[in-house]
Amino acid sequence: MVYARRAGVTDVALVEDAYWAAIKPRLEHLSDVFHHDMLHPARTALILIEQAGCRSGRLIAAGEFTETLDAAVRVSPEEVRAVSDEVWQTVQAVPSPLEHGEALVEMLVTAEPEVALVAVAERLDHARHLHMRERSTWASFFE
Repeated sequence: MVYARRAGVTDVALVEDAYWAAIKPRLEHLSDVFHHDMLHPARTALILIEQAGCRSGRLIAAGEFTETLDAAVRVSPEEVRAVSDEVWQTVQAVPSPLEHGEALVEMLVTAEPEVALVAVAERLDHARHLHMRERSTWASFFE
């Protein structure tokens, strides 16, 4: 939240609400609070703020809710909608390799720029931490 305020992000309260909602299933699912996936929502927000220059609270919140690697730690649609319907619409628009397979590339290329930005930021965080995963999972990530 400090980075969001410092950067002049709109609706920092939305970003904070999204963070707390996004972290909840991770606390329930991951066995260790120091697991590298625990802070994925926060790191995605930082990528959007720091590397992409994003100032939209809605897009940053959507990034916090987006999860394209582990469906078990996704926030339910109802919980995302409870935070914001607009954020839910953005999250829904982000194409995920978990669902879209071969159509993914076309979906990313034709996505609205805001949606593509969220998708790339979220995936970049996973890529930055790939070395912390089993080597056997790397090939499927690169595909």
